[in-house]
Amino acid sequence: MAIYLDYNATSPLLTLALERLTESARLRPGNPSSVHWFGQEARNRLEECRRELAAWVGADSGGLVFTSGGSESNALALRGFAPGLLSGSSAPVHVIGSPMDHPSVVENLEWLERQGAELSWLPSGGDGTVEVEALPELLRPNTRLVAFAGANNETGVVQPIRRGVELIQQAGRGAGCPPDRRVWFYTDLAQAAGRMELAIKDWGVDGATLCAHKMGGPRGVGAL
Repeated sequence: MAIYLDYNATSPLLTLALERLTESARLRPGNPSSVHWFGQEARNRLEECRRELAAWVGADSGGLVFTSGGSESNALALRGFAPGLLSGSSAPVHVIGSPMDHPSVVENLEWLERQGAELSWLPSGGDGTVEVEALPELLRPNTRLVAFAGANNETGVVQPIRRGVELIQQAGRGAGCPPDRRVWFYTDLAQAAGRMELAIKDWGVDGATLCAHKMGGPRGVGAL
């Protein structure tokens, strides 16, 4: 008998999730963008799900965008920084990441570098934990973005994201500082959601990735 254990890559669809997915497809066939009754029924359920998910992870529902999964969420977030980061600046902007992260984070940070950003990597300890205390030394006047995952997709190591936000705030570079000095913090929580309690807003995180199929949901569903 084969036993499936690679839940960090993907998890089997939960029976309840399949039932809800089938029920929604059967009872709410409308396009959520349509103005007729069927469309509005689908829209109402979609918005209800958005509010429920936002409350579960401690975020504002108005800022939650559904995507096709974790990789799209990471690309949308990190490449979405590009126009503001790279235009109208007299000097290259600086971004900080972790080479331990999922390829959909690392490769998008490297893409920013190819567009003209400066890229620095946070070191990691022997146990795979990001050495976040090195962050103050890496911060520069032109740093605009720090990104590393909440939990590693290969090792499962939980990373100190709250401490990362705290260090940015202590450096006077967090929320409330002038826009030309503001450092944004982004984290991939695809491996963390469903395995630990999340409080995105309370942590001061500016952006985060969620992915359904890592926690018993359907493939092809994610959120930013």
